[in-house]
Amino acid sequence: MLRQLRIRGAEAGRDVTDDWARQTLAGLPADGAQAVCARMVAGIDASDPRVLALLPRFTPPPRWGGRDTAEVRYRDALADNAHHLPAGTAPALGWGELTDDQRARTVTASRESFHAAVRERISELSRAQTPAAGPAPPE
Repeated sequence: MLRQLRIRGAEAGRDVTDDWARQTLAGLPADGAQAVCARMVAGIDASDPRVLALLPRFTPPPRWGGRDTAEVRYRDALADNAHHLPAGTAPALGWGELTDDQRARTVTASRESFHAAVRERISELSRAQTPAAGPAPPE
């Protein structure tokens, strides 16, 4: 079950990052976009808290459709997971049957995967914008 939550968290992280990149880089000239990207990659690689603070954050609304957002994510992952279980496998516990600790672990799995995917996707997008350093020109 946690695997499905991690997959969904990573998908959400990549989607949000693509939106972030469009909004952040859209109006910049090419050299400005390259400069921002170079700073982002360097900051991510160095775990610079000033750069990391600029990244999209895992901030789902507490309620969605009258239900707890974590419950909605859990139920969706539960449905996804049910398709992959061998016949005769006992179903996972329902949201109401989970302990507070188990519920917290579902949120943690989603959040950690989201943040990892954001960092990876921004690095990918930034590296694509930043020209690779080639050999020094001859003197």
